[in-house]
Amino acid sequence: MSWREKLEEGLSQGLDSSKSLLGKAGNRARELGEHGVLSLEVRQLEAKVQDDVKKLGERVYEVLKGGEQSTVSARTSGVKELLEEIESAKEMLAEKRAALHTEDSKKSR
Repeated sequence: MSWREKLEEGLSQGLDSSKSLLGKAGNRARELGEHGVLSLEVRQLEAKVQDDVKKLGERVYEVLKGGEQSTVSARTSGVKELLEEIESAKEMLAEKRAALHTEDSKKSR
């Protein structure tokens, strides 16, 4: 094998190695991006649940203090809708946390 053939073979192997490393780096960057998005969504949903619970408390206070009713139930106007929003957000939060846990499990392998 001539020195030129050796040089071409060495360059070819180097190029193949570089492509492989870039592919792995791209996959890792995509995984980190997905993890970051899931983490952000979890934090946003947690904040939404907290905000909705606060609104629920304010609505209950308004109903009782304002004299609209002497009792509050899950069917009270404004309360029912907030309870549904809270439950919906909690369900989505559980799904996102499960997805995030799945991502974390994949990384540890």
